[in-house]
Order: sequence, then C-alpha cells, then structure tokens
Amino acid sequence: MKTDITVTADDRARLDRLVTDRNTPAKVVWRAQIILATADGESVKAIARSTGKSKPCVWRWQKRFAEEGVEGLLRDKTR
Repeated sequence: MKTDITVTADDRARLDRLVTDRNTPAKVVWRAQIILATADGESVKAIARSTGKSKPCVWRWQKRFAEEGVEGLLRDKTR
C-alpha cells in the first residue's frame, strides 16, 4: 500500500518544529516523524522500524495527513 503525500515547505517546517519542541506530546512527535520520513522517500517498513510502530499504524497516519494535513496529526479521532 503506497500513500502519496505532498509535504509543502510550510508543512515540513511545522513538522520539524513539532519534533524538536520538548513540549510536544510524544505521540505527536512520532506522528510527525512518520510524515517527515515518508516525505524523504523512506519505505513503510523502514519507517515502522525507526518509529517502533506497526505498518498499519504508519499507513493510518499517512492517510490522515493526506486527508487533513498537519492538523490531522495533532488530535485523536473520537471513538
């Protein structure tokens, strides 16, 4: 499963800030890392290994970013 996402320069700058800000919740940090790694062309398998998340988890956040952008990474879905 390949998710094509486009990360603009503004998105990348915002994601980089989220990753480096010590006040960012850990779950938002790894979500941002998934998107940055995807934008850098890493495979889902490599992303899953580097973040310690499952492949379906990586796909879920790639899809959410593709649909909602950075804002989609900042909140949890209601259950």
